Amino acid sequence: MEENKNSVIENTDFVPEKGLGPFLKASYEEVTQHTTWPARNELINNSLLVLVASVLFALFIGVLDFGFENLMKLVYSI
Repeated sequence: MEENKNSVIENTDFVPEKGLGPFLKASYEEVTQHTTWPARNELINNSLLVLVASVLFALFIGVLDFGFENLMKLVYSI
């Protein structure tokens, strides 16, 4: 079988007939031993980036909402 690095790794340990236990064990092993986690500094920087982008996007939407609200008040008051 040819190995493709872009393909999803299939977990051959899980067989639905065996129940939930083997699945949870294999899932735990996958998360603790096979997953590459970002460094703490990288995680903090990325989290701050998402937080700042979210706040800026919320402010932008708020300004648009305020503008359209005042525009509709002006249109309906005529």
